[in-house]
Amino acid sequence: MRISSELLALLPEISLIVGALISMAASMCKNAHRYIYAIPVISLLISLHFMIQPLSAESCVFTNSIEINNFTFTFKSLLVIASLALLFSISDRYFSVKVTPELPGLLLFSLTGGMVMIGSNGLLPLYLGMELMTLPFYIMVASNLDDRKSQEASVKYFILGSISSCFFLFGCAIIYGSCGSIDFSQIRNFALTDGQGNHIFALACIFVISAFCFKISLAPFHIWVPDVYQGSSTYVTGLLSSLPKIASLAIFAKLMYRPFYGLITDLSYVYITMSVLSLFTGAFAAFKQKNIKRLLAYASISQVGFMVSALATGKSSDIQYFTFYMAAYMAANIGFFTFLIAFEKSSNNLEISQLSGLASKNPVLSVLITIFVISMAGIPPFIGFFGKFYVIIALINGNLFPLACCLVLASLISVYYYLKIIKAIYFDKGRNVIKINISCEKWLIMFLCAAFCTFSAIQLDSLLIFTKNSAGLL
Repeated sequence: MRISSELLALLPEISLIVGALISMAASMCKNAHRYIYAIPVISLLISLHFMIQPLSAESCVFTNSIEINNFTFTFKSLLVIASLALLFSISDRYFSVKVTPELPGLLLFSLTGGMVMIGSNGLLPLYLGMELMTLPFYIMVASNLDDRKSQEASVKYFILGSISSCFFLFGCAIIYGSCGSIDFSQIRNFALTDGQGNHIFALACIFVISAFCFKISLAPFHIWVPDVYQGSSTYVTGLLSSLPKIASLAIFAKLMYRPFYGLITDLSYVYITMSVLSLFTGAFAAFKQKNIKRLLAYASISQVGFMVSALATGKSSDIQYFTFYMAAYMAANIGFFTFLIAFEKSSNNLEISQLSGLASKNPVLSVLITIFVISMAGIPPFIGFFGKFYVIIALINGNLFPLACCLVLASLISVYYYLKIIKAIYFDKGRNVIKINISCEKWLIMFLCAAFCTFSAIQLDSLLIFTKNSAGLL
């Protein structure tokens, strides 16, 4: 039966929903923190298994609302792997942790929304996935009830997130009024024919894209980022800096090359403008930051500008470099936030000065942090350098020399604020070096992320083959 085959095709999402419901029920039990984190890990492993070995050959399910192809597999895999790494970073002593017991269930609901977003083939499933992904994060950001900054951050995030949803719905309404459909294929056909020169339709597309600019913190929709990063608990910030961005960046690429392909030339100029704004807004704002999370917030704005610039060429084949750089950045970002989660338990003041003298107290940890920072800065021989290199080469091949020069300049500027962290660790002398207690799970994640940043640079071909699957859009 067709219904059963469609359900089989959605087993990765169904396994996450079941895990989320079990997690929410288990959170009400006594001593839930002792085992609650085993549930999402098992759910994610089952979901990953169903993605690798699909039980259905269906490419589009539920009246073409959800699609399954190489593109969706690549980004869903990145989403699940990043989620597993961050769950291990949060947990201690074999999934025992004394934080909000509702967090695993909320996280699985959010991941389900992200996977629905990535697989969406129409504006309606895209909106449902976006809201399901975002709503749990509103709660997670506000989970620290004793911290005024956390409450302030949650209000900012909720209000601006609601505004972005309004932008999306307004754009969807105009698109439906223009072409009479919410299916990506029908919108694409309209954009290639009657949509040419239709300024109302173009404005609607800009509204839809603007909603996702907020999700990925692309300038000028980045105002919420530093306050939310700093106000949230560090483990929530780590989740927020990785998981929604993977799903939203995937949709950012999909919208350009699928429904809005007929406007790709005009959208390229929009992407170029926002990329340049993000590159330099993030780079210069990070200069004066002394708080580590605020520095990472502004640095992430610049990093997103790098990723989006890879889409400005208008060539679907360049999506593999966009995906390559995303994977390289996420590995370093997750590794660094794993350290910050442990560091926050030892010092509530996450200032760069608190890292002074760390190399003398914990040389192994210092080396791992250095690898993450250097990779994010794009300094060879780590994977972050090759990610930036491929993006710049793609821009040069696409005759976008001014944008390539902007990327090089922004990358040089970013070296300064990233090296401030290394300077504090190795060259500044701290009076009382903080002792950081790191669990086995956190050591494992940091070593895996560092190994990826180091050895993936040696096996570039393997990673490029994996990311090349993401180019299967057209």
